[in-house]
Amino acid sequence: MLTTVIIPAFNHPDLLRRSLDSLVSQICTDFEVIVVDDGSECSLEPTVSPYCDCLNLKFYRTKNSGKPSVPRNYAASIAKTEYISFLDSDDFYHPYYISKVNDFLSMSKLSYDLVHTSGFLSAFGDPKPIKRFSSTYKSYSVSEMLSKGNQIVLSSVTLNRRSFLELSGFSSTRWEDYHFYITMAQHRMKFAFIDLPLIFHSVDDRYSNKSKRNNQGLLTITKRLNDMNIKKRPIWYLSYLVRRSSLFRHHPLLVFNHTFHALTYFRFSNRSLLKGIQIIAFSILLSLIRSFKQGFNNVPLFRLIFHS
Repeated sequence: MLTTVIIPAFNHPDLLRRSLDSLVSQICTDFEVIVVDDGSECSLEPTVSPYCDCLNLKFYRTKNSGKPSVPRNYAASIAKTEYISFLDSDDFYHPYYISKVNDFLSMSKLSYDLVHTSGFLSAFGDPKPIKRFSSTYKSYSVSEMLSKGNQIVLSSVTLNRRSFLELSGFSSTRWEDYHFYITMAQHRMKFAFIDLPLIFHSVDDRYSNKSKRNNQGLLTITKRLNDMNIKKRPIWYLSYLVRRSSLFRHHPLLVFNHTFHALTYFRFSNRSLLKGIQIIAFSILLSLIRSFKQGFNNVPLFRLIFHS
């Protein structure tokens, strides 16, 4: 047995059932499964139990942590196989996922620490693919990962368990997977990419504290950029900061400061400058819209301007 599939789960038994169905459908059947119920409101054991007859499956229920890294790390610590795969409970595998990854690992002359695949994005709870995702990483260096952003979907990943434990597993902040990949790159571990669409990944987040964890993740990456003295912020970073993070609503000056700081390092011949200006314009427009909806005094940016 080469691989253990680890599934952290919280509520949504219907989605967990779909993930487990995809494991039952695997062409290769020589693997084990560990499901960790992270303190769901109702135990997921009744959902998991029927699958014990057709899968080598172990079920554990823990106190709710609110952080998917906790059940993942716990399952990795008790797994017995050489490799571990992480499958989110709202994602599911193509029937050939385990077979293709195992074949790649067995036939490769190199010993890889991480193997990942391409796949399809889907809406939360809807198996219909929206579009295919892939990766453009070439060197898997720290600078490349920071400049291009996270291009490795965790549910597509199979990791060498010993390497995972050597780095103490995932951190407890948001973007724990991205943070872990960068740490692997710093330790010069070996990555490999299988360009086959072997997973279906939900683009929505089922956790209620998503915004808080996003902010923590962004600030963690900010610290790594600062520690490496990378003053120029990548476009993906600025775009995420303004468009998707609740940091903008609560700390608009921080957003403008990062954006301005980054633009001062762009060359005028670079298209990134235009993109950066567009991001600033979008952020101002967003602030204006919110101000009219909520009243000027309820928006920190305008409260600072009009009452200073």
